[in-house]
Amino acid sequence: GILKLKRGLKFLLLSVLVLSLFVMAIPTTADSSDKMNIKRGNGRWSDDEPEPDPVQTIPWGIERVNAIPAAAAVDESNVIVAILDTGMDLDHPELAANYVWGYDFVNNDDIPQDDHGHGTHCAGTIAGIDNDIGVVGVAPNVDLYIMKVLDQRGSGDYSWIANGMIMATNGPDGVPGTADDADVISMSLGGPSGTVELENA
Repeated sequence: GILKLKRGLKFLLLSVLVLSLFVMAIPTTADSSDKMNIKRGNGRWSDDEPEPDPVQTIPWGIERVNAIPAAAAVDESNVIVAILDTGMDLDHPELAANYVWGYDFVNNDDIPQDDHGHGTHCAGTIAGIDNDIGVVGVAPNVDLYIMKVLDQRGSGDYSWIANGMIMATNGPDGVPGTADDADVISMSLGGPSGTVELENA
């Protein structure tokens, strides 16, 4: 029933993320600092590139995992996906309707606005809505929790990531094991080492 549906959707989301995203972690120092840096494309258009066609397109990865017929066959409305990244463009026409809740660990406020671009790119891959413009995501009807754990350079503390995982799995009510807990956590990031805090989260 519902459990099997959520497991299937989790596998589908993970498959598309593997096919659609790339991340290369680069250590910045030789010490065991709790800082991490991420090298990644920011999804922005440079001045010498043409603007993208506004007509909706279906990315290769979405087609490859048959995401469109899968989304039509299941009810995604009770599925919550938490994205731990650089935040999200909260006014983006492809994503704003699916945004439910979030937190900015970089600036310690409840406005996880993206000032880098990668988090918005990840959110679009996962949940870009089917609205005839831009791109459509693998699960266009899921709810999104956005945890901004990386700053405008794509860097962040491991403690921010650990706390983001805990907050997402506790949900807005702060209580684990209730209906508002995130069902899936997406983290397209990496670093040169780990911490006990991160492992325990």
